[in-house]
Amino acid sequence: ERNDLSDEDQLKAGDVLIIPLGPENAPIGTPTATPTPHFAVAPALVAPADQAQFQAEDTPLLRWVSVGLLPDDVWYAVQLDYVDFHLHDPAPLLTKATSLRLDAALQPPPEATTSDILWWVQLMRLMPDGALQPTSPKSEVRSFSWP
Repeated sequence: ERNDLSDEDQLKAGDVLIIPLGPENAPIGTPTATPTPHFAVAPALVAPADQAQFQAEDTPLLRWVSVGLLPDDVWYAVQLDYVDFHLHDPAPLLTKATSLRLDAALQPPPEATTSDILWWVQLMRLMPDGALQPTSPKSEVRSFSWP
């Protein structure tokens, strides 16, 4: 109608068409907030292999596959869980990268009953109050030993 065409067969390659966006003089709606996406897949872990063993002087490099472009308020949260229940687990380590080299300060102390550490990655939204809100399932859980 906007292009004064009576038959769609009149179209040929290269024709320029007018495509209306909506009814003329339609009221403009009020803007609504678009929710930040929820990621349906968990990050896939790449390395180290499950039950890897590091030397005391090593600093493990944890790696995983990207799930795509992250919104500004969404981070990869790397969680470490010490198998020795006497040790306090660190807060999630936040990064936008798909790898994280652990700081030597995270190594279990010599008096720990075990040097085994469980780890996984999950996408988290950093809320304005500093709280973390999960936006994906957890990755698989792997372990490594770091005496």
